[in-house]
Amino acid sequence: MEVLRMKNIEKQINSRHILQIPELILHHGERIGIVGSNGVGKTTLLRMIIQEDIDYKGMITVNGDIAYVPQVKEIRDGSGGEISLKLLKEAFSSRSSILILDEPTSHLDQHNVQWLIHRISKFDGTIILVSHDRFLLDNIIEKIVFIERSQIGVFKGNFTEFENERNQIEEQCWKNIAQYNNEVARLTKELENKKIRSKKISKKSSNRISNSDWKARSKMGSYDSQEKAMAKSAKAIEKRLSRLTAPSRPSPKTQIKFKTISSTLEYSSNTMIELKESKLSTNFIDLYIPQIKMRFGEKWLLTGRNKSGKTTLLKSIVNQEIDGYFSKGLKIGYFSQELNTLDQDKTLFDNIYETSSHNKQLIINFLAMLDLKFDKIFVPFGKLSGGEQVKGQLASVLLSDSNFLILDEPTNFLDITSLNALEKFLLSYPGSILLVCHDTYFQERLHFKKLCILNNNLLLEDYFED
Repeated sequence: MEVLRMKNIEKQINSRHILQIPELILHHGERIGIVGSNGVGKTTLLRMIIQEDIDYKGMITVNGDIAYVPQVKEIRDGSGGEISLKLLKEAFSSRSSILILDEPTSHLDQHNVQWLIHRISKFDGTIILVSHDRFLLDNIIEKIVFIERSQIGVFKGNFTEFENERNQIEEQCWKNIAQYNNEVARLTKELENKKIRSKKISKKSSNRISNSDWKARSKMGSYDSQEKAMAKSAKAIEKRLSRLTAPSRPSPKTQIKFKTISSTLEYSSNTMIELKESKLSTNFIDLYIPQIKMRFGEKWLLTGRNKSGKTTLLKSIVNQEIDGYFSKGLKIGYFSQELNTLDQDKTLFDNIYETSSHNKQLIINFLAMLDLKFDKIFVPFGKLSGGEQVKGQLASVLLSDSNFLILDEPTNFLDITSLNALEKFLLSYPGSILLVCHDTYFQERLHFKKLCILNNNLLLEDYFED
């Protein structure tokens, strides 16, 4: 049974096409994942389906009751996870036949993500969700709707299968480009050789080789014939060259190369931070801290349930409000979505360049990897969208003149292109990292040393290995 039909949809904002959908049909019981870069219109599409946005051309028909869970963007008192969970539970309890979820795993810890996957698997209805959580997309999604350049495409399968097919298509594109370039080079060389031979024949034809009229004429006739044949052959090659069509070119793979980060630390073994065995107490938690030594170049992953004290621990390290040793050479770059230290009137590029030791090209390259191009990075920061500002704030921390990055859930609200860029950045970063992240797929790709908060105890990686 059809639950959704979209026909001849056109959505514009300021004369710019956001969405053009000739036809999209969804059926009862399907699990649909909507993917695409930040700003392509995913949330707009959801709002059109629930009729919060009616400023479009075309027809949308919905058969069934809808429960809608929007993105949780505003976080107060560290309650993002609780708000998300509350809204999701209300949606599942509504007895609606269609659930529309916008970034449902943002702020959720891994335990609650598993709860969400379980509830979706038991739900007897249609699920339509926007998500960049690759673990979620792989475990529950059976159809991908992708948005690109205002157009949509449909792929039957989960996200990994979708990504593998896209990678195969891209690889084939590069092969086609290589074959095209080789063929152009071969024909161009052949054409050049024909022209050189033609000139040589023409030169011989103009020289008298004998006083005998008969002999001269016969030779000249032969040369004329050869020259005409050569000209005809060259023309045929030129025609073949003109008929060659250059294959479409995928987006180039942008690379970043870091300068060496100073590790001049005054303590033995390049220790950046050494926490003493202690108890971190607030109005909400009493967290036991074992002795931990973090050295230059080490990369750590901190996990734990929502409200277990992860952000509290990070802030206490950033502010040096916890018992321990902090190197005088320590330069911390701290990312929290609650903070925005960038000048709203300056461009994103200027904001970053003023606090970075990296060259202009590396900065531009990394912003491009985050899908922030020239038309975004050279306008006042305050004019960027919310998602673009989050990317910009993150980039300013990552590219700052720091040797220790402390990152509190940087994957929230990043599209998959940006997640891949962040992954490459963190793996190649020469300094130290302390990362909070609930994205299972992302965690597995990084292979960082592990810390976990469990039952008010901070546990080291050794605990899990024993």
